[in-house]
Amino acid sequence: MVIFDSGYRKGAVVSRCEEHGKELRDFRVYCPKVMVRIGNFKGTLLDRGILIHLTNAYGLPQTFLRVLKKEAVTLKRQLEAYAVQRRAALEDLYTAQPDETYWPELCGRESQLWNPLLLHARLLGPDFEKRALAVATAFSKTKAKVALAEDRRLAMTLEALEVLYWHTSNEVCPQDLLQDLLQKETWGEYLEQRKTDKARASLVGRFFQSFQPTSKHTEGGTKYNLADLVDKLNKHIPPSLHPKDRRLPLRQVPLRSYSQP
Repeated sequence: MVIFDSGYRKGAVVSRCEEHGKELRDFRVYCPKVMVRIGNFKGTLLDRGILIHLTNAYGLPQTFLRVLKKEAVTLKRQLEAYAVQRRAALEDLYTAQPDETYWPELCGRESQLWNPLLLHARLLGPDFEKRALAVATAFSKTKAKVALAEDRRLAMTLEALEVLYWHTSNEVCPQDLLQDLLQKETWGEYLEQRKTDKARASLVGRFFQSFQPTSKHTEGGTKYNLADLVDKLNKHIPPSLHPKDRRLPLRQVPLRSYSQP
């Protein structure tokens, strides 16, 4: 597991014992890897990889491994020649890349994963680059949906954002959100486990506090600066999953200066 978690980053090493524990050796683990499993990956393995769904195909001819190995020889030689011939051009593209990359549509980890592949596509020309970017965007959206299905906290964050976008005041209390959150699938199931509104509001408050938003304590309970709360929650949502129906223009809502407790 450590090998896969670390191996996406250049220069990463993993220490392992040799000769039945007599010697500790560092292995360089930065390289492409392929993992196959039934069902979805979770956590870091999902986050740090490119997800490709396989489906059953019927009627295809059986190919023996020895045939694949034979065909791979030519492909390997072509790739080696390409690496030598195009290395300088790829390095120039990488060096000239702006801080926001050539493809700002991809953010965070997805940009990190797809950037090397897209550089090759850019080198081949605009048509290849356009097609490759469309594939990268589609695959990233699919992975984001898988992550949402596997991660209850992510689902709760997204549903909370959907509710918060429809509030127009500059500050909000957990009590103000209970009725709307109860209508959401994940939050509704979670809140129904609490018997009173006070307990439900406390649960919502603890959830928000984990994002460390700007807040203040009042006699009526904790109040959160709405724009700051939305901003903090947004940072934990993949861009492809951001709610499209936004009544609240986030950047236009003024931030208030609250004293921290």
